[in-house]
Amino acid sequence: MKRFIFALVVFFLILNAAPVQSQEKGRDDLVSVLTDLGVWYRVSETGEWVQLYSIEASQITVGDLDDDGTDDLIGVWSNGVWVKYSSSGRWHRLTTSLPISIASGDMNGDGTDDLLGSWGSGVYYRNSRTGYWVKLYGISARLVTTGDMDGDGADDLIGVWSNGAWVKYSSVGSWYWLSTEQPLDIASGDMNRDGWDDYLESREFGVHCRDSASGEWEMYGTEIHYQATDIATGDIDGDGADDLLGIWVGLLDGVWVRYSYPAFSQWEQFLTESYPKCIAAGNME
Repeated sequence: MKRFIFALVVFFLILNAAPVQSQEKGRDDLVSVLTDLGVWYRVSETGEWVQLYSIEASQITVGDLDDDGTDDLIGVWSNGVWVKYSSSGRWHRLTTSLPISIASGDMNGDGTDDLLGSWGSGVYYRNSRTGYWVKLYGISARLVTTGDMDGDGADDLIGVWSNGAWVKYSSVGSWYWLSTEQPLDIASGDMNRDGWDDYLESREFGVHCRDSASGEWEMYGTEIHYQATDIATGDIDGDGADDLLGIWVGLLDGVWVRYSYPAFSQWEQFLTESYPKCIAAGNME
């Protein structure tokens, strides 16, 4: 009996010592609409640029709409909102109605990203698993994005209305006022690896970030006192923290990334020509 118990203990020790497959998603890639060149993404591992589509989109976002572990391109063209599934290369039209602003996120906590958009009749998301549309608010937002602002595992609606930026928490349905500003663009991401997405807005004198856990504001990049025309976040270097990506025009033409770690001050220019129009970030491979 003692030998049996000893063997059982050894078995469980070996089982617990077995390697566990990593759940990290890897490095995010920059996705950009380039003037007269279409939609491209930059592979973060190699720096290589890959074309996704030859025709420019007016807006883009990325999200894993088919739950295969790879983000998909979502864009607005003249005939509607389309998704290009990364694994198969197949296209699917999500709606023929042209939105004011789009984003993507897991809005219902089912593990699959959904399309979120603002239209004239309000803000809606499309459940990727069922194809059904869900109305989140009856007044259209000028800008929308998504992020898990309370760390509960479900993405929340973040939008800019005439009285500022608000978040609607998905789990409880309550609203919270984030800012009185009217920013040029907004984004969200976990900038400090605390498990909560933070709110970013591009406005006067630069890009400002609100830490969701503390409520404190910080201006990112005191070296660049200019508004970015478009911003996004993504873990470009694979360190577990999202990095700021932005398009600046004028003296700083191009797409720049500001890495969150280790010093939170390292900048790198990804694109200096081809006139980027809008950007997103996701794991495209």
